[in-house]
Amino acid sequence: GVFVSIILAITAYWITLPTPLTLQAQLALVGIVIAVVWWALSIVPPAFTALGLILYFILTGIGTPEDLFGYWASPLAWLMIGAFLIAQAVSESGLARRLALQLMIHRARSYSQLIISIYALNLLLALIVPLPFPRAFILMALVREVIRRSDLSPTTGAHLGFAVFAASIPASMLFLTSEAVLNTVTASLGGGVTWMGWFELMFLPGLFASGLMLFAHLVVFRNRETLELDVDHLQTELDALGKLSIPELKTLVWTGLALILWMTDFLHGIHPGWVALGAAFGLALPWIGEVLGNRDISEGIDWSALLFATGALAIGAVSEATGLADWLAQVFIPDALPASPIFILGLMAVIAYGVHLMLGSVLVTLSILGPPMVALGASAGIAPIAPALIVYTTSIMGVGLPFHNLMILVGAGSVGRFGPKETLRFFPAITLITALVITIQIIYWGILGLY
Repeated sequence: GVFVSIILAITAYWITLPTPLTLQAQLALVGIVIAVVWWALSIVPPAFTALGLILYFILTGIGTPEDLFGYWASPLAWLMIGAFLIAQAVSESGLARRLALQLMIHRARSYSQLIISIYALNLLLALIVPLPFPRAFILMALVREVIRRSDLSPTTGAHLGFAVFAASIPASMLFLTSEAVLNTVTASLGGGVTWMGWFELMFLPGLFASGLMLFAHLVVFRNRETLELDVDHLQTELDALGKLSIPELKTLVWTGLALILWMTDFLHGIHPGWVALGAAFGLALPWIGEVLGNRDISEGIDWSALLFATGALAIGAVSEATGLADWLAQVFIPDALPASPIFILGLMAVIAYGVHLMLGSVLVTLSILGPPMVALGASAGIAPIAPALIVYTTSIMGVGLPFHNLMILVGAGSVGRFGPKETLRFFPAITLITALVITIQIIYWGILGLY
């Protein structure tokens, strides 16, 4: 992998010699190519590759520390940290499990109803749990109990497990805070967007994607076994939780307050990042908090994801500063194009989908394609957030194999009981769904006046 990355980096340097790129832009491209290969092949943990890339940018004079670490001076980084802590509180207090049990007891009486409940719970929990991982693990724990007590075959168990993790994809698209890593990076690449701004642009497409994926799941993974849910066992689990505990009540209050402030950010002007940080602080206060503690700072925050995001956004900053983004936009899309924003956004989606299937990582695809696509969109009079969201949507929904989406990769194997067989089987359906969602987005955003 190291050898391949060096060869590709040297090739990229020599290929760009006849171009109008500056030496800084060429050196930036060399570092980016090496980092992408290292990320794709996991030569070292992704966070260390991100740190190495930032160090390379600094030592070669391509970027200043102020620019490369500018993400940490923005509220988006603190939205991610606050989201991790809120998710930790909602999970550890038992509030999310209680909500999941309540819905499954009353709405899941058969295989199809259980699949519908899984998708519905993902949408519901996306509002109060700002990360897909704890949502999926909470739901998978319940589904694992259903599989064990219903004596289902491994095939049906795989279909249920795949539903848990696949349903997290459209749920993550609904709100700025429902996927604190990818959504904040996308918002940053698109020039920033409020919580309500993201909601206006992405809620309907995300809901549409969820409905289509639910329908496709029931068709592709049609069940031929009789599933009789052990509702009594689930009721026993719920009864064991008793009445709402003090930690649950405190978590509910602080999370509810954060949700209200997120939804009304257009009135008070407080960024969702500072709201998330305030809610996390409140959950740690004596008497009125005491849900979060020192251990949650070290264990509840995925610092690796934060460093990875810093490296990915550093690529965007360097690409724009050196002119690399404009050059990449010209390389990816030729000059002789119709002036239609609809055509340009559609072409962006096709390119992003293909590039993502090759690279695998959603965040890497965003960091590589985000800046040039935004630059191209600006030249066509398209608001920056639209190209960023096009790359985001095609990347997060482009799943042919587990490694194409970290959520699917985490669930593959013993955790979710499914593997490449299920993802490949679902690939034609999700490709068609992605095309339909992108079409809806382009039409809808045109109505909203993004171009």
